[in-house]
Amino acid sequence: MQRKKLLFFLITISYHYLFFLCHVIYYFFSIFVITNDLKNNKTMKNQITQKGKKLNKKELNMIKGGLRICIPPGTTDCAYFGKFCGEPECKIPPVILP
Repeated sequence: MQRKKLLFFLITISYHYLFFLCHVIYYFFSIFVITNDLKNNKTMKNQITQKGKKLNKKELNMIKGGLRICIPPGTTDCAYFGKFCGEPECKIPPVILP
């Protein structure tokens, strides 16, 4: 009986040690992958332009940063009108009555 308890104890310790070892290996591997991703990380502009092709409107807009702020700070009127504006009231040109 004493021998069975000792054997069971050794098996559980080896199981826990193996489990711990797997977690340590996984942790270090994940750190290695993250650091390699950070080293190889390139900006969106570099990723798109390295293909050697002309950029379409979506890719150009992605590099520029999207929509503009068309209402200057401290005012309530739109300085620019067009589909490139971020504010909904500046997207459509105002109707000018005669």
